[in-house]
Amino acid sequence: MKLPTILLVVYAVVYWTFAWLSQGGGLLSPSGVNPGLAALGLLVLLLRLVVLFVLPPLVTYRLIRRALSSSPASPSAPPSHPSRTPGT
Repeated sequence: MKLPTILLVVYAVVYWTFAWLSQGGGLLSPSGVNPGLAALGLLVLLLRLVVLFVLPPLVTYRLIRRALSSSPASPSAPPSHPSRTPGT
């Protein structure tokens, strides 16, 4: 579960950086377009799409996979054998 957490933290940092730099204004101003701020805005948009549409299915898949692999009735799980100690 490291990747989803890392992506969420990166998104939060980039989002708050963009919000702080743009100060609630748009990307267009009377003095023109700031290319660095526009690139940061594009990165925020791309990360937001990943966080909204890629992470939920990924987390759901990993949780289901973990639940099924730890299930005792799983057909793919190897049969358990009692441990035997020599001499008993």
